[in-house]
Amino acid sequence: MDVIELIGSALDLLGGTELLKTLLDTGSALLGSVQQ
Repeated sequence: MDVIELIGSALDLLGGTELLKTLLDTGSALLGSVQQ
């Protein structure tokens, strides 16, 4: 939940689609590491 909120806040600050993709990739990797 916190990760999603952080990503949302980051998107509001950055407002870039390319950065959005990078954040999603990073977020997915972080979530994967946490779940495993």
